[in-house]
Amino acid sequence: MSRRTPRLREVRRHPDGLVAVLRNEYTGDSVQRVVDQVVIEHGTIPNDDVYVELKGQSINDGEVDLDALIQITPQRLTTNPNGRYQLCRISNAVAGRNIHSAIYDARRIALTI
Repeated sequence: MSRRTPRLREVRRHPDGLVAVLRNEYTGDSVQRVVDQVVIEHGTIPNDDVYVELKGQSINDGEVDLDALIQITPQRLTTNPNGRYQLCRISNAVAGRNIHSAIYDARRIALTI
């Protein structure tokens, strides 16, 4: 079984602890392991309260032009001509991410201002 692809399918009690059943998503192979504990990480919910509050008054309705982001060119989307500012959703406002991805996204957008 590849170490990178197993998914937890089942946990049950065992006299020696817990039995975790892991299944390889690609091959379908399963393996059982006796463990002391199981920790499950479900990811995080984006921290987007400020983004949601500001979105309606933005020129671009909060939308990021991904092609412009990748090419490091100015964000020029105008979906709300009555907007007062441009709003770009990056980092933890998108998904649970680390500080490095936040800095990278922000740098790409800031280089074009």
